[in-house]
Amino acid sequence: MSKGKSNVRVSRGTPVSRAPSLGRKVAITATKWVCGIAFVLLVLTSLSNIVRGLTTVKIEHEGGVPQQWASFVGARVGGEAPETVTLPVTYWAQRADWPQGTGAASHVNRQFEWVAFGNFQFGLQQGLVRNRLGADGKPVPTANSRAEAVAAGWSVVNQGVWGDNFRRWFNEVPERSLQIETETITFHRLADGRLQYGGPNRTGRDVFPLNNVAAARAFAGNNPSVRGNQYLFTMQFVSDFVVRADGSELFEFAGDDDVWVFINDRLIVDIGGVHGVINGSFQIREPDAQGRIGVVVTVDGRRHTIVDSGLSRGEVATLSFFYAERSTSEANALITMTDFDWPILARPTLASRYDSDDHLIQYTTTLQNRDNNAPLTVRGLASWINRGDRFDADGTEGGGFLPLEAQNVHYTTTPDDLGSWQSLDISSPDEDGFMFEQEVLLASYGENGDTLFIRYDLEPESDKGELFGRATYLAESRGIKMAVSASTTTEWERSVATETDSSDDDEEIEWPNILLPEEWEPDAPLNLGEGERVDDNYRGPGFLVPNTGLAADFADVVLSQWFILMLLATFATSFCAWRVLSVAR
Repeated sequence: MSKGKSNVRVSRGTPVSRAPSLGRKVAITATKWVCGIAFVLLVLTSLSNIVRGLTTVKIEHEGGVPQQWASFVGARVGGEAPETVTLPVTYWAQRADWPQGTGAASHVNRQFEWVAFGNFQFGLQQGLVRNRLGADGKPVPTANSRAEAVAAGWSVVNQGVWGDNFRRWFNEVPERSLQIETETITFHRLADGRLQYGGPNRTGRDVFPLNNVAAARAFAGNNPSVRGNQYLFTMQFVSDFVVRADGSELFEFAGDDDVWVFINDRLIVDIGGVHGVINGSFQIREPDAQGRIGVVVTVDGRRHTIVDSGLSRGEVATLSFFYAERSTSEANALITMTDFDWPILARPTLASRYDSDDHLIQYTTTLQNRDNNAPLTVRGLASWINRGDRFDADGTEGGGFLPLEAQNVHYTTTPDDLGSWQSLDISSPDEDGFMFEQEVLLASYGENGDTLFIRYDLEPESDKGELFGRATYLAESRGIKMAVSASTTTEWERSVATETDSSDDDEEIEWPNILLPEEWEPDAPLNLGEGERVDDNYRGPGFLVPNTGLAADFADVVLSQWFILMLLATFATSFCAWRVLSVAR
């Protein structure tokens, strides 16, 4: 070889191997790690969104209520009901239309009281009130004038039960009636298991609940007084029960005078009029072949059947009881409850809406403490979903329980305070699941903080369909555990997306609102806009929610569509950079 020539032969067509520089090594390693991490996060996040939208857990249940809570449906603890049940009650002391000694003069002007019957006809008078409660939850008189009452054939003692005259019965009216809300009534358990109220002496005779109420005695100072007893009053109590519909639920009343019993605002028992002791009752039947639940009503020995009560097995129904004592001869009231899953001192609601923009069904559920003498401890929540309203233990109809997780479940007791919404950790739905990581304590009824608000969401599998949902709470009050449920059905149809002009990119986005249940009627204004929305700034699942904490906020980000897009862009960019750096000369 000639001097100065290299003795290394290089084959034609073979690239020269060059050791990468330190900078290139670092760049390749960095892009490789970024690419790998982005890919893993992308897969995990995508799976999280899929799981969130599609997964339900199938465990044993009864009509959407977890099997492990079945024994707590109603007021039962291990199958046993409490020895006494005390309920809040509202009274109205009624002032006599005519003071003692004036007899029956000008009887046509009487609105409420009849002291001297004389030769006037008295007895059972049905039809004085309409078949539905009014918007204020009070009975509505059938007649709007005395002429209508006379035309209806009502006796003289009932011809004043019309229009404005009737308002004083269950509302405070100056110089006519005084509302008293500080009292309670107590039902005692009998040897045969029934619960019964019969006044202070527990016999149902001589029931004078206002005898020791100073305000009532002072208000009705010129009323006729018989042996020092306070006659002339009305009362109302409202309580919820779980409909068993097994044929054993029986409500019985014996007394005078007017009595009206409503279930879910519908008149069931009508014992109107000024009269002596009259018996009335209703019994809830088992569903018939068409699934209708009938109610057998008996009043004064006469029986009729409400074929379709509108009730459904397992629902929480509201019983509203109204009573009037409007004479001074006797005062009797005996109420007996047999085989009722009652009382329900926790009232649940469930509402839903479909957000077509994010393709999400958003749920808002509430639980209100109805006991005005004790707090309520909320321990857990189970959310069942199903196609239609059919239930089966093995979930063959496509039903199951939602795995409610902190990243898409938020709660508060003050919904008008946007900063009060917090994430809620609920254990996985298994045999020991559905429990809150930290119990929520609700104040007594009528106080601030007596209602729990929870919102969560799910992503439907298809673009169109119908979904039945049931929310069941496990709560405890005075040592009584109770499982109470509310349900709703949601229809959805995904709209076809349309292109948006780029000029609108800077416009403010209007986020979807979560609606309150229609039946929710707060006792005090909550400043909720038009009274039907929780807030107008809630951005929906997948975005940051105020005051949810660092972990929950991060979870919301991870489950957002923007985060997935960012990961996808990062993965694509880093993958391309890695490949370019790896093959570059």
